[in-house]
Amino acid sequence: MTTIGRRLAAMMLLAAATTAAGCGSARAGSPTARSSRAQGSKYSSETARPVGLASTGTSAQGAAATSGAPSEAFVDGYRAFEKRQYAVASERLSYAASALPTLADYALYYLGRSQLENGEPAAAAKSFERLLRDYPESVNAPAAEVSLAETYLKLGRASDAFQTASRTVKRARTAAIRARARMVLGRAALAMGNWRGAYGALMALRNEYPRSAEDVEARKLAYSILAQHPSLEKTGSAQYHLDEAALLLREGAPALALVQVREGLGLSPSREMRAELVFLEATALRSSPRRAEAAYLEYLRLAPEGVSAPVALERLALIYWDRNRMEQARRMFAEIVKRFPRSRLAPAAMLRIGRILEEEKKFDLARGEYLRILHRYPDSEAASQARFRAPWMYYMTGRYALAAASFQAMRMKARSASERDKFTYWRARALEESGNRSGARRIFARLSQGVQSNYYPALAALRVRAPMPFLPASVAELPKLEPLPALSGSAAFHLKRAIALQKLGLNQLAPGELWALYLHATGEPSLSRVVLAGFLASDAYYDAIVAAARMERRGELDRNVAERIRYPRGYHGLVSAAARRERIDPWFLFALIRQESLFNPRATSVSDARGLMQLLPSTGYRMARDDGRADPRRLDLYDPQVNVELGAAYLAKLLAMFQGDQMKAAAAYNAGEHAVEKWLRLSPGSDDEWVENITYRETREYVKRVIGGKREYQLLYGSDAAKSASAAPRRSSG
Repeated sequence: MTTIGRRLAAMMLLAAATTAAGCGSARAGSPTARSSRAQGSKYSSETARPVGLASTGTSAQGAAATSGAPSEAFVDGYRAFEKRQYAVASERLSYAASALPTLADYALYYLGRSQLENGEPAAAAKSFERLLRDYPESVNAPAAEVSLAETYLKLGRASDAFQTASRTVKRARTAAIRARARMVLGRAALAMGNWRGAYGALMALRNEYPRSAEDVEARKLAYSILAQHPSLEKTGSAQYHLDEAALLLREGAPALALVQVREGLGLSPSREMRAELVFLEATALRSSPRRAEAAYLEYLRLAPEGVSAPVALERLALIYWDRNRMEQARRMFAEIVKRFPRSRLAPAAMLRIGRILEEEKKFDLARGEYLRILHRYPDSEAASQARFRAPWMYYMTGRYALAAASFQAMRMKARSASERDKFTYWRARALEESGNRSGARRIFARLSQGVQSNYYPALAALRVRAPMPFLPASVAELPKLEPLPALSGSAAFHLKRAIALQKLGLNQLAPGELWALYLHATGEPSLSRVVLAGFLASDAYYDAIVAAARMERRGELDRNVAERIRYPRGYHGLVSAAARRERIDPWFLFALIRQESLFNPRATSVSDARGLMQLLPSTGYRMARDDGRADPRRLDLYDPQVNVELGAAYLAKLLAMFQGDQMKAAAAYNAGEHAVEKWLRLSPGSDDEWVENITYRETREYVKRVIGGKREYQLLYGSDAAKSASAAPRRSSG
């Protein structure tokens, strides 16, 4: 490393240590300088006093802080915290922490956070200490503990920070809190001069939580430590650069991974090591297909039978397929099957050969490939698709009698209700195309009454006039909170808080208590009922769906009740209003939101799609700008109202683009309008045929789930949503 580089690293370390220590070491003999062990308690004994009352300012301010009911003070304080009005929050929450025992742990937690934002770390530490001492069972305890560790760092109490974070790493259940604790361990060890311990903690963070909020900071700090103490790693070895490049790819930093690869290649590694470095180079270049192609070919030259060879062949084949180099793509897929027949990629490669042959209109050759999959890999995932596509080739070439017979034969091998319904539907379609319309109509009529699956019965209903079937789940009674079971101990602790939060209208805080209560619900039907009812009452639809699925698997919840919970009318008012405003079928909108996020308003994808309708920031900005919203770049896409309004507007745009066709609009919502236009060019035809020919399996299944989900909502709720939507305000014509 150059002299300048070492100086820069030293400056970064100095800044990191200074940040960790706050404004310097605490004065000797001051409360913040004494260790918790010296005080005879895990946390400060001073926390026995009401927190924050001494720091609220004038007596007039103190009088204002204690005015009103304690519950009112808590709500005011929490709302002020949400609005970043931290001084007001501190005053109100300080009073609530002393006067509202039922929710004192919540008051202390948000008081501590407000005090931190106000620049009062010593007061914040006392708040967190008191919470952990008096309410160890609190759902806020893990977050308070890691916040306390971070606060100790600000106060220069590195040893206390290290000890507290160590406990958090062992006890916390969520990855986000453990990642924060690892970060504190690294910074605290650094502040204490323990370079090796700091580096180990930071590298553990990177390896265990490679895309966490702390990951980038941990990486920069680890690099700085390594620059000052190169003996911590064998940085002059190709193995180090190989491992670091692999980790950087996991962290989503391909450009940095390329730097490591090239440094490793510059060390004249062995042929085997060179091959693995080149494979990582190709992986890092995936956004540049031509350069990635060259790197994969080089890897295969170096290691034709290497451990990564099947993956390299597959990725090369996909590059060629995407660039319409069909012959080369087929040859690469065939190489996987020939050279690595036991690889998990082999059956998928055969399936893709079949799909390429379909695109080339070589349907009989494609059918042969699908039959070979069924013979060689009958239990593979590829075989489940090949079972359909083999008879589908007869249908695509107009040999409808053969198709009908083949669909019927394959139906006998179906492994699920939805797969049986698929073969039934397409047998009827083949009969219809062959001229046997009466036979087809009888099959469609029967299928339209099925309730074991939804997509194909929905298609069948479009072809015949049939009444909507009765769905038992539509009359299933949802769980109710009352009567409450007699509880004690930890279960009573959490139930009491869940109810208190709901009574105050703070539904967003209740799910944490309900999940804590869920841990006590195994084998307790009355408690399971309360947990589910609590989730539903709190508008925690995602939590209810997850809990209901688990309870049903354990045999603790009636399947019809579980089915109704799995398809909630989540955010009913928002969705109905947006459907009316954009003139969208409300059931279609409900189904699409369910498929996108399971009604989780905090959902985030690896591509940074956000919220209920999984909007990318770029899409949200574009729709907000078109809608004339002020400052569209600052919109919160995790806000349910903002997300649903913009998402519905985008869906309406897609529906208009595709003449109201819900299948194509759903496909475009998932894969983009350009992909849909490409598939339309490749496979024109009726909607049901077009969906089966969508190249991306994810999008193909997405469309089926959305259209099938729409039917499920119709069966469960009848015309309720349509009535609600009709009462919602229309979009202004201006």
